[in-house]
Amino acid sequence: MKTKNLKVLFIDPTFDHNGISNPSIPLAIGLIGSYLKSKLPEVEVKIMKLASSIIKYLEREKPDVIAITNYLWNTNLANRISRFAREKNPEILLIFGGPEISPNTLDKEVFRKKYSHADLLVQHEGEVAFTKIIQTYLKLGRDKKKLREHIDTLGNCFYVDSSGKFINGPNLSRIEEGIDSIPSPYVIGLFDEFLFDNRFQPLIQTNRGCPYQCTFCHEGNSYFSKIDRHSTEYIQKELNYIADRVDPSVGLQIVDSNFGMYREDIQTAKYLRHLQDTKKWPMEIESNTGKSQLPRIIEVTKILNGALMINNSTQSMNDNVLKIIKRKNLRDLMNFVETIDAVQQPEFILPLPGETKETFITGLNKMLDTGKLIRLQVHPTMLLNNTEMYNRKTVKDYNLKTVYRQHWNLMGHLAGEFICETEEIVISTSTMKAEEVLSCRVYSVVLESLLRTQPLWEIFKYLETKKIKKSEYMSSFTNLIPQFPAIHEYLEEYKRALEEENFDSEEEVVQFMEKFSKEYISGEKGGDNLKYSMGLWIEHFDSMIDLVFATLKSLFPLSDKDIAEEIQTLESYLRCIYHGRGNTKIKKNETIKCEVNFDLLNWSMTKNLSSLENFRRPTTYSFRRTPLSEIDKIKIWNSFGFYRGKNFSGLPGNSSRLYLSKLRRNVEVS
Repeated sequence: MKTKNLKVLFIDPTFDHNGISNPSIPLAIGLIGSYLKSKLPEVEVKIMKLASSIIKYLEREKPDVIAITNYLWNTNLANRISRFAREKNPEILLIFGGPEISPNTLDKEVFRKKYSHADLLVQHEGEVAFTKIIQTYLKLGRDKKKLREHIDTLGNCFYVDSSGKFINGPNLSRIEEGIDSIPSPYVIGLFDEFLFDNRFQPLIQTNRGCPYQCTFCHEGNSYFSKIDRHSTEYIQKELNYIADRVDPSVGLQIVDSNFGMYREDIQTAKYLRHLQDTKKWPMEIESNTGKSQLPRIIEVTKILNGALMINNSTQSMNDNVLKIIKRKNLRDLMNFVETIDAVQQPEFILPLPGETKETFITGLNKMLDTGKLIRLQVHPTMLLNNTEMYNRKTVKDYNLKTVYRQHWNLMGHLAGEFICETEEIVISTSTMKAEEVLSCRVYSVVLESLLRTQPLWEIFKYLETKKIKKSEYMSSFTNLIPQFPAIHEYLEEYKRALEEENFDSEEEVVQFMEKFSKEYISGEKGGDNLKYSMGLWIEHFDSMIDLVFATLKSLFPLSDKDIAEEIQTLESYLRCIYHGRGNTKIKKNETIKCEVNFDLLNWSMTKNLSSLENFRRPTTYSFRRTPLSEIDKIKIWNSFGFYRGKNFSGLPGNSSRLYLSKLRRNVEVS
């Protein structure tokens, strides 16, 4: 068996023509590559991510094997690269793996079109399966035809034969040696190139598997139910290696399915805190927090001192819906939300089987009324391979009407072809009509505009002092929208934009996107929630402020002069803070002064919830410009990746996005 000179190229491709669309270090393929190296040390392993660099490499080099990991966000990109690799080297061994690879896909014809050219496809865990493929390939003298003939001796593998039939091999059990048997791709140096490039974010996994059976998630499969954990020594050694090389400004993503839920997570959190204190990294941590063990999760968040961004994957607040999708949320979910002081991002999916417009809105409002810093994220229901929801029975039982549409504006030309990523989403169910789904999507845009980074947090503090729920305010705000034509038409445009992108086939989506690619690149089309929630402020600031305060006034009796005075003071104060955001003409370096009867600044900064009346005293404020307070619309759109203009230099990271809250003037007492 000659392993020397065997070149294996591992790729997790991402668009990079206008910035990096997925700037994460490719952990999954790195783990497969490091396991392969542990069994066959002489094999040459190369790991790549940027699509343009991969094409150049394939033009320059001639790898013997190309292993491609497939996700929703790079399926068509990966497919084009694989065909290009085959064009350049017909003898290359072509292998696909990843969550999108399944012999049980509902639409087999679409799958055949995409993957019939692959030599083998790997489902589920890939370390052992891929290594067995390479070992067998070498024993057979690098004969691809014979390799397929040995499908019964491989594991987790299948292929599509010339007649379109799916030929399956046996299933492998989860990695029997335990995941500590997989050398860290960081520690053995496979990721050094990525660590020294601060455009990429490190990913780690402290455990693998999920005990829950959610029907919308590929880890809901019983195959993944057992939890396998890395040792403390493994985790700490890996974190040390990363911390010694990564730029401290770069965050960390922990891709565990339920971080914070297990005893061992406390130890991991303590070590991360040690690195924060000694090496100033990581100061931002993303992860999916667990669905049980509330006290432990709270302890983890406290240890990490606000660095952990909490994503509560709530999905729905309705018990019947949760039962249908086999979802278990935290038993004390609301207690958890109310206990955490950090910003939380509960995630909902719309529309799920059994959900109605009423139950969905009620669920969102229940989260709003916790009084905590909440940013609600609403995602469309997607039908994904390797999930229980993606089967004919579920589709029929709940009358899931689906369409294809573009996925996150991911598109571009590569190797002479236009590539566009797509998704299959649910637009209506037996319990929620399409127009009701759109209505809920509009509500989510309104919430996003008012809650993301808290641009008007003083208003919500005021409501809290008056014991008025956020949901009551949001309901009134929504009801008043038709009275504000600019806002109403902009949200109607959002609904039309969503419907315009929906097609019956993936081919139609790609044709549409290619036709309007310039409009999508410029931001005239596409953008979904991000574009329209931010656009409400960027394009319609004056109307939004008018609506915000019209809503506030509608919640109180017109005859209450004291409250009317407080609201008028709030309005004057906030209009001055954002002076220049709307159509008001401003002079360069202009300082705005405002005389009011309340010390709003001190009231807003006090930690205790106190009535504004307690801060009644004549106060004069100066609102001074900042480097951002008068920045123009084009630059703001640019920061979100829209309307990029001539000097656009690539998609920004979240930290460089110019949310309204960043555009405030400095406030001083005169």
